[in-house]
Amino acid sequence: MSKPSSMSRRDALGTSAGIVMGAALQAALAGCRADPPSASASEPAPAAPAEPAPPEPAATEPGSFSRAQRAIIDEVADVLIPETDSPGARRAEVPAYIEGVVFAVLEDDDRRALCEGLDAIDAAARQKHGQPFAACPPEAKSALVNALFASGGTPAPNERELAFRRRLRELTITGFCKSRFGATRVLQYDPIPGAYDGCRTLESVGRAWATS
Repeated sequence: MSKPSSMSRRDALGTSAGIVMGAALQAALAGCRADPPSASASEPAPAAPAEPAPPEPAATEPGSFSRAQRAIIDEVADVLIPETDSPGARRAEVPAYIEGVVFAVLEDDDRRALCEGLDAIDAAARQKHGQPFAACPPEAKSALVNALFASGGTPAPNERELAFRRRLRELTITGFCKSRFGATRVLQYDPIPGAYDGCRTLESVGRAWATS
């Protein structure tokens, strides 16, 4: 009985390997040719999830003026210290200073009295012009504020109204003097002052000092 030759054994191994590799290659090619399932053209595309509507902005933030009060403060500051050859209170951001002082420094009773005074101006605008102060034309705003600080008047202002006017005037002037424009263009400012001389006259320095 003859033994199988080595050549026949190698041929058999090669044939077996070719069969295995061929089957694997066919499976791989079948996977590449398979098309992914497509959605039917008649089926509508899934709708995107609806986004929640943004919340309505609050009319007034806690610890701040209302829109109407802020408009009155802005006009008051501009009437008391208008823009001339030097910046006025509005450009010096005095209204923002006043709002900060009112809600961070003043006592509750003083803050309430000032806000009530601003609301009274808005009520006067509604009564005289049929619209809130913020919606009035510029000339109407100026007339209302000028009437507030005019001397005399009928009826005479009571003590609470006078205190409101004084407070508003003081805050406007103080805020302007503390601003960069007020301290450097209207007053004199020296970050490193020299020796103190209490006997010098205003005429010798030209303008009052912004810092004391």
